[in-house]
Amino acid sequence: MSIIGNLLIDKLRISIPLVKLHSIGVIPQNYAKGLRITLTKYFYNPNAFNIGISRGYLRITLTPTRLKSENKCIKEDTNLEMPPEYLLLNMFNAMGFCKNKQLNEIAVITWIHLTKNIITEYPVIKYIDFLCKYPLKRNFKSLLITSDDSSKTLALSTFKKNIATDNIRGDRVFIFYDKIKELYDKGKNQYVALKFPLSKNEIKLVKIHKFPYQEQYNRLNLSVLNLLRCELQYKYKEKIKPIALQLTQNTHSTLTIATLLTLLNKNELYSKLDHFYKNELQSVIFYKNPAEKTQNNTSSYRNAFNELIVQEDTTLLELIYEMFDLTSIFKLNLLQSMNNISNDLYNELYKKIILDQVS
Repeated sequence: MSIIGNLLIDKLRISIPLVKLHSIGVIPQNYAKGLRITLTKYFYNPNAFNIGISRGYLRITLTPTRLKSENKCIKEDTNLEMPPEYLLLNMFNAMGFCKNKQLNEIAVITWIHLTKNIITEYPVIKYIDFLCKYPLKRNFKSLLITSDDSSKTLALSTFKKNIATDNIRGDRVFIFYDKIKELYDKGKNQYVALKFPLSKNEIKLVKIHKFPYQEQYNRLNLSVLNLLRCELQYKYKEKIKPIALQLTQNTHSTLTIATLLTLLNKNELYSKLDHFYKNELQSVIFYKNPAEKTQNNTSSYRNAFNELIVQEDTTLLELIYEMFDLTSIFKLNLLQSMNNISNDLYNELYKKIILDQVS
């Protein structure tokens, strides 16, 4: 597995009702104690997993991208790579799931974060600024989080279904941020050792960018790398239900460890999750394929609007529309115009995220 373009499971929470554990003869406290010992052998850092018992559930939270490498010489914990499917299966087996069918059927996935690393031509902040203004196809809200001039995080989420309830952001949350900035903030050095060698395509890409990659030692120089992290976050049954449908083709299915084990044994889990990931982004952001040529039948008025939004900041233009109570018309015109405008940043992201073209 390489660092670029491959789907990563950045967070996974497994929830098991204590009542059901007792019903199959498993003592929650003893099982939790054994899990902590087992998972210590699979992760470099104890912060990469958490085992807790509260509110009637045993909760297991994992960061699969931080699993130990088979190469014992590598001690890095960069959260950049996903282990091969057999290593994830080995960990679940050590946790007792593969041996106990009843256990893996009552272990439900209640959190899952799906993400990708994208090497970009320009600094990550430029893509975040672009996506912040890009008209989304569905009813999502944008939240731009700025810590300083060089660091921005963009969160796109559906609106709360129940505004009276705290911490409910809607069905889905998409996060875009600078992964290199995050690694530096966590004290990582300029060079990091990767668990797996870069692919031939990746090496070709980094050479184009004059990016130092020490192939002999499989080390990456972070200092001149633009690495956009695109993360899709889902929590709880209703938000995860579409993923369960994608993986099981059963409209009434709940996402369980049993489902993951079935697909891991077939080496199909990552590919199916990748298909879901792309469909999600296409349904909201990357809904226009740059390769599809559309006939330009826009009026002179529409052409004038196109030129304005390309050349100027849309903020002032939007205020002018608001003065005449034409906000809805502005949003419609903006959406139609953006569909007709070729944007290099959009095209690059579409090619690398949706089409898996690294160069």
